[in-house]
Amino acid sequence: AAAAAAAAQGKKNEFFERTGKHAAQRSSMNMDICIQGITLYAGQVGGPGGGQELLDRGTLALTYGTNYGMVGRNGVGKSTLLRAIACRFIEIPHFLHVIHVEQECNGDERSAIQTVLEADEEREWLLSMEKQLVDDTISEEEAGISLNEVYERLEEMDSDSAE
Repeated sequence: AAAAAAAAQGKKNEFFERTGKHAAQRSSMNMDICIQGITLYAGQVGGPGGGQELLDRGTLALTYGTNYGMVGRNGVGKSTLLRAIACRFIEIPHFLHVIHVEQECNGDERSAIQTVLEADEEREWLLSMEKQLVDDTISEEEAGISLNEVYERLEEMDSDSAE
């Protein structure tokens, strides 16, 4: 039990803090994003760079609560743009948490949605803690988190709508 508690506590600290005193704070209540002056070249992010120009003084404008999709021919920079956002090469607001799942992943029996959901390590950890706490296989003291805190965090993340 002590080993499980130590593992649980260590895992808890690996996450991006979205709430609490150490979480990044927004300077306003506006959740929309508008980033101007983006210039991006093929291979610039995670590669040698110096490739074809993909964006020249582009603008990334995202409205809170809107779902977006990207469609385009191969090689026009969709993955490069997403990679640039995920690694913060494009300077997105610091309070945003980005998860980027590459298109190349090993196939297995899981569905595509299950693969994406499992990429959110914090959600997976919280769901595991919930199960262990409900089943009484670990105490709140051993887990380092209360069941109520788990439920609050899952609600903050809007975990139910992920599926």
